[in-house]
Amino acid sequence: HAEYYFEDGNIIFLVENDLFRVHRHFFVRESVVFRDMLSIPSGSKTATEGLSDDKPILLQNVKSIDFERMMWMFYNKRCCRSYTDHTASGEKWSSIISLAHMWQFETMSYVAFKAYLALPDVGPVDKIAMRQKYDFPREVLLKVFVEICTRDAPLSVEEGQKIGLETLALIAQTRD
Repeated sequence: HAEYYFEDGNIIFLVENDLFRVHRHFFVRESVVFRDMLSIPSGSKTATEGLSDDKPILLQNVKSIDFERMMWMFYNKRCCRSYTDHTASGEKWSSIISLAHMWQFETMSYVAFKAYLALPDVGPVDKIAMRQKYDFPREVLLKVFVEICTRDAPLSVEEGQKIGLETLALIAQTRD
């Protein structure tokens, strides 16, 4: 990968047709899934995976663009644990949230979700749907619920389908 292949990187992943040579530290520090995967005893056959371009760790069912977006969050100087980059798109944050959730990068997942919530071009229904999909705490959506409950327009059928019957009923009850 042109941007995320570091000479001093110490773990190599193959995502689709792209090799990413990055720093193992992020994966071990932030993800239980990778911490367990990368702690395989050195005598085993799989212990050598990820140490060379010839034997990278294959990340199946992951798109290169999504993994690139996640690496952007690791390596972006302005995008640490608490910083949110509001220039990133909802699609970019969605990619990061999806992979972070799948691999149990809890801090990254939560920070990316907070950034997603702050995007002015993402509607409140999409924010609620994202919260439900990844089971983020309901409390973070208080402003979003207020926005929906106080807007003039009722929820559309499509919006109701996105958030589900239970949430739709709660919003309708609050609006009455």
